[in-house]
Amino acid sequence: MPTFNLITEPWIPCISMSGKPKEYSLWEMFNKAHELKCIESNNPLNTASLYRLSLAILHRAIQGPKTPKEWHNLWKPEKFNALKVDEYLERWEDLFDLFSEQAPFYQTAGFKIEKSSTPVTKLAAECASLHNKTLFDHNIDAFPKAFSPQESARALITAQMFSFGGGVGPTSNLGKHPNFTNSPLASGAVVLLQGKSLFETLLLNLLVYNKDTPIPSSEHDLPVWERKDINSSGARTPDGYVDYLTWRSRHVRLIPEYENKHVIVRQMYFAQADIIKLIRDPMFGYRDKGKPIALFPGKSLWRDSQSLFAFSELEGKSRPICFRQAAKFIDNDWIKPLKGMRCIIYGIAKDGTKATPLFWRQEFLPIPKGILTNEDLYSRLVNGLNWVEKVGEALKKSVRKLASILVTDGIRNADKKEVTRIAKSLGIYNHYWASMQIPFLEFMVLLPEIDELEDWKKQVVHIADQSLKQKSQECLGNFSRDLQARVKAIRVFHGEIKKLNEH
Repeated sequence: MPTFNLITEPWIPCISMSGKPKEYSLWEMFNKAHELKCIESNNPLNTASLYRLSLAILHRAIQGPKTPKEWHNLWKPEKFNALKVDEYLERWEDLFDLFSEQAPFYQTAGFKIEKSSTPVTKLAAECASLHNKTLFDHNIDAFPKAFSPQESARALITAQMFSFGGGVGPTSNLGKHPNFTNSPLASGAVVLLQGKSLFETLLLNLLVYNKDTPIPSSEHDLPVWERKDINSSGARTPDGYVDYLTWRSRHVRLIPEYENKHVIVRQMYFAQADIIKLIRDPMFGYRDKGKPIALFPGKSLWRDSQSLFAFSELEGKSRPICFRQAAKFIDNDWIKPLKGMRCIIYGIAKDGTKATPLFWRQEFLPIPKGILTNEDLYSRLVNGLNWVEKVGEALKKSVRKLASILVTDGIRNADKKEVTRIAKSLGIYNHYWASMQIPFLEFMVLLPEIDELEDWKKQVVHIADQSLKQKSQECLGNFSRDLQARVKAIRVFHGEIKKLNEH
């Protein structure tokens, strides 16, 4: 049998401080983390998954940090304690072999589905395979794409964390499997604080971890490679944070083969494994009614800034725990709230209730200096964002007025569905939101220096006004009806803005 040990073989894509990409083994990555800029894959879901795996290994290697003081002792040397990490990796090295017969990493030993195997491309949302939507490539199952061991490892870990539910469970040598359900990260967007180096990024997201936080943990809390219940399938609550970080949502066994003397993987065995009971992910931000901040078509994540940076947890809103922890450490003067600090957000969106991915995205959001600890600054951010939303609503009314006149010539009542269709086809509203992204991110960066929002309000109104005039001019002709419709729509918009200013 071939072997591929993740501790000693290079497979984790990282970027050096000089910007050079290179793959590292787990051992190299931890030992050189202070010399590396970040983990970065072409697939942002890979990147998020590799960060979570790395954090789980760190938690187990250091057996904590159990207290804020322990965390600070890890931060001060500006690099990892190589001895502790090396000891842990050496102790469990046999369990990190991707193709081991006795304990294949993040898989189920001996697992087999008698009727048929599954193309390994099913692990990767970007590959067209079985029910995966043909979004990113045109691979077909009759001629399945081959993955290298490195690609297989990354796809395996990502599938365990980001797979969508849907589809009937097969029968294997373990029995009948449940229908497929969502993996832990399929329903929200992962939020990570970013430091100047990979070491800092990992530490900023390494939460104080004990029996009470970040989720209740018992003495049975173990990462997937240390667990003994490898054949389980069904709903259960995580035994703790490390169990949750390495949740095995799928039974998988990769089937390696040789091609031109190189090890490849084309097929695997694949089924539902543990079904996670409801849990609030510490890496998610939560918006109204406790719903996780997630990706939606036509909506960028900066529009959820109000929930992402929320201080109180009223109405179910909640900032990611790494934000709360960083705020405490800033107050302790352990972390300097530097200008230019930012967070990274990773997520995937699906098609309604179907198990088909629409798109994934990686976004960067600036963290205004002081926003994690200063509620007044947060209130200013909320007011600025609320104004953007209110102006957007004013614009929407004016666009519907425009569409209504186009549908009816202004002489009869308009069909609401037809008005909605025409309004959407004009693209004015989408143009406004796309045009707002860069100005809002600049507003966030400059927020600590802004005392009054009047200039910001004028800028937002100007962007909306220009979107209305520009897009309507592009979409409509010079007929009398079209010109009148544009004039009336602009009049409606400025009337709505006047009402907003009066209040």
